[in-house]
Amino acid sequence: MEKIVKSPFSGGLAQLKTENVTLPYKGNQYEVVRSYYKCQDSDETFSSPEQHDSVILQLREKHRQKAITPVLKPASAQPVAYSLQVRQTGIFISSSSNTASKSYKDWRQHSDSSMQLAD
Repeated sequence: MEKIVKSPFSGGLAQLKTENVTLPYKGNQYEVVRSYYKCQDSDETFSSPEQHDSVILQLREKHRQKAITPVLKPASAQPVAYSLQVRQTGIFISSSSNTASKSYKDWRQHSDSSMQLAD
């Protein structure tokens, strides 16, 4: 199916073209499919922002595949067994900090009394 639009250069018709191009991205060369319009009257080429975005997405995907970058799962996909509710986490943290400060006070009392010299 050929897509034909009005050319912004001559007011005539422009036809959608696609080609494989090799482009640099993050130090590597990748082959992607580029779409653009070619004016039939003036042979000028132009493209839309969506066509540019398509090329960028292809480059990112090919780079990700080459680098074997893991895709992160959303937080909701984590197993329920490993998640703690906020309230439970707060109780755990606060009780740990109270225990630590209480044991520090006990240690300080013992160390202060052992520091006193007998007459």
